Amino acid sequence: MRILEALRLGMGAILLTIGLIPNVMAQRYCDDLPSDANGDALCRLVMGGADLGQPKSITFYVAFPSQNALLQFGAAMEQKNYQTSLSEHEPWEASITRVMLPEHAAITAFEAELDAVATKHGGITDGWITARDE
Repeated sequence: MRILEALRLGMGAILLTIGLIPNVMAQRYCDDLPSDANGDALCRLVMGGADLGQPKSITFYVAFPSQNALLQFGAAMEQKNYQTSLSEHEPWEASITRVMLPEHAAITAFEAELDAVATKHGGITDGWITARDE
């Protein structure tokens, strides 16, 4: 009887450990991320169960002080063939959607690229969103 009981407890411990592995791996991933807005967002995604090893549709936002600035930015994005949507009323905002791996370096680099164009027109990058899993 004690042998069966020990086996049952052993299996329970193994199952408990297997259940913890994804959380431990997610926390290790988070620990390796830079402490910034992009790192925090990626950590929330992975802790929520998102598979960051698969490409995702990520939408980046850029805010502008005027419709004219927004339209100039939109023309620049059109030349780059980026999938861009422009707001038709205030707040003046552009959304640029791109399918990519949700990696800190790639997201940060794309935001820097958008910011370089946006600042020429008085705009600023204003974050990004993606679904946990698509």
